[in-house]
Amino acid sequence: MNTSTKYNQLMIKIENDLILLYEKLKNHQKEFNKVNSNWGFIGDLEYVSIEIDEVVKFFNKK
Repeated sequence: MNTSTKYNQLMIKIENDLILLYEKLKNHQKEFNKVNSNWGFIGDLEYVSIEIDEVVKFFNKK
């Protein structure tokens, strides 16, 4: 396997993961709307937000 092949495989994987993340966020919001007094949902999103910030920071270094 060469670098281009591996790079493209990883790009496709990440793109698919982002689509899946978006779908999961929509489902998370539906569940939150049922019980919007539960702060656990806020904690979930805060955790995900922090992790995404780390990825964005990583790419800003490039």
